[in-house]
Amino acid sequence: MICENCQQETEPITLRGWNAAGMQQVVKKCRNCGENVKKKQAFYSYKEYKFESLPILYDERTRHKCEVEGCENYVTEGTMLHHFFPRYIFGALAEKAPKAYLCKTHHMDEWHAKLTPNMSRKDLD
Repeated sequence: MICENCQQETEPITLRGWNAAGMQQVVKKCRNCGENVKKKQAFYSYKEYKFESLPILYDERTRHKCEVEGCENYVTEGTMLHHFFPRYIFGALAEKAPKAYLCKTHHMDEWHAKLTPNMSRKDLD
């Protein structure tokens, strides 16, 4: 395979990681330059690999605790930066308004599911 960054022939190193939301991610790095071998494809489906057998590149799941009092979900779910003024509705104002880290349960399964259920629909104007 030719690395799209250094243009050298390489056998990529396949590695695993978890983002701050706890999502499993697989990346392929060039042995020569250390960058992703494909510029427009940073991640590959973890389902296509024996995820647990890949070397770990990063684990951001426990970087932040969930702001909901007493919640320990961050240990298994990780956390996501939550905008109290969703960009989907408020645009640039979202970055000026308060934010906090919430686990997936409190962020996606509770807050967004109830308050912005159509936010991820691709066919919205």
